[in-house]
Amino acid sequence: MFDKAAGPEVLKQHNRQLVMSAIEAHTPVSRARLARYTKLSRTSISQIVDELLPTGIIRETGESVLTGGRPGLLLELNADAWHALGVELRDTEWVVVITNLAGKICRQLNIPAEYKSPEDTFRTLGQKLAAIIKQTEYKLLPAVGVGVPGIVDEEAGVIIQSEDRGWVDVPVRRLLEKEISLRALVINRHIAGGLAESRYGAGAGKSHVIYVGVDTGVVAALLIDGQLYKGHAYGSGQIGHITAVPDGPLCSCGNRGCLELVASGRALVRLYGEKAGLSGNTGSITVESICQAAMRGEKIALDCLEEMAGHLGIAIANLINIFNPNGVVIGGSVLQHNDLLFNMIKKVIEQRTLKYHLSRTTLSPGHFRHNAGSVGTAALVLDHKLGLLFNHERAVHIQIKGAPIREKSRT
Repeated sequence: MFDKAAGPEVLKQHNRQLVMSAIEAHTPVSRARLARYTKLSRTSISQIVDELLPTGIIRETGESVLTGGRPGLLLELNADAWHALGVELRDTEWVVVITNLAGKICRQLNIPAEYKSPEDTFRTLGQKLAAIIKQTEYKLLPAVGVGVPGIVDEEAGVIIQSEDRGWVDVPVRRLLEKEISLRALVINRHIAGGLAESRYGAGAGKSHVIYVGVDTGVVAALLIDGQLYKGHAYGSGQIGHITAVPDGPLCSCGNRGCLELVASGRALVRLYGEKAGLSGNTGSITVESICQAAMRGEKIALDCLEEMAGHLGIAIANLINIFNPNGVVIGGSVLQHNDLLFNMIKKVIEQRTLKYHLSRTTLSPGHFRHNAGSVGTAALVLDHKLGLLFNHERAVHIQIKGAPIREKSRT
């Protein structure tokens, strides 16, 4: 919520973002309609538009048809004036994307991952990004979004801890900014996936979205009025560590029976190996091969997916019953191979969710099957675009609805 006591400069930044969000939501749009959508005065609209036009982020186009007075020029997002750079650190590759201001992917590179020590890893990544920045023909906003595993202090740009990689207190921003000329904006890679789906994917147009990413682990992103809910200390969304099986196997977090031990990509491979009697020799078994076997009707594969879907469906139903979203998106690498697992999860959710809540939400597979995290990191940069262009830190995604903050009267 906006703090009215924050001061005139913050109010100015807020209203600038309010106008920018209205232009993006209703492009092309007249100044008169902007005043109506934002509840700001015509004078304020003119001042803000005059600030935005020189950046190239918006442009004038055509003429509006008015019933009285002179027709005015319409305003629209100039989608290709600037571009956003984002990268997601996945297990086997680093996925880099460049998008325009509307989130359209203009270029994607899949770079083989080179994991070493944290310092060497981000030095190598920084050098590769520096080469991309130098060679690109696109005009980049002065930041790069970086999606990493683990709990992330986004303000400091630090990985607090990553169970997957065994990293603790890794200063990602500082390490990367030694190598590149752009500011590094750091976020959990699955949370970034939720941002991508909320902005441009299966959750677009929804005000309250839950995104669940199923990969080597399981993470949820919660968006309330378009804003990521981060928790008191950036630890929200760690549903992979809720208890799914009391007295189950020991997790690296120290708990037993965590959801990601029974409902992640690693868990699926391990479960298949156990049911197939492979005695831990699962080197040739992959999530993709299990899904393909299930599509052919193989009973062991189907049983494994059903068991995994049961755990995920119950966990997601609990989230729906608690948060009452109007959109639920299930994505991640485990679901990218086919829709069979999604349909199994959906069936469990429909059985376990309160009917009132279920009737007021949608259940969708992720739109971005292979690059949600990288698109989300670019979306993070786009959320900061006005702060980057006007040299302030405030970055807020505003959904145009209800009555926004009004300027105080000068009388």
